[in-house]
Amino acid sequence: MNNCCKKTRAAAIEECMDAVAAVLRHNNNTDMELLTIQQTAKFIDMSILHVRKLLKQGIIPYVNYGLGKKREYPRIKKEDVEKFLSKGAKK
Repeated sequence: MNNCCKKTRAAAIEECMDAVAAVLRHNNNTDMELLTIQQTAKFIDMSILHVRKLLKQGIIPYVNYGLGKKREYPRIKKEDVEKFLSKGAKK
């Protein structure tokens, strides 16, 4: 499989995971907003790599919508990011 197909497949999986998150939010009847790593990094003005480090260390909790530890697609609750910021995030 060439890189072009991998990117397309990864994009399709990402889209599917976002759809699942949307359905879960709707079914739970909550205002919970789930962010991707990229969205979280932009929201808190940090690099994507630093956000990944914070997730791995457990500083910011996340939900894995991927296929176990081998292929993770973490989603972060916006309220958890806001709590992290309110505690005085160290950039």
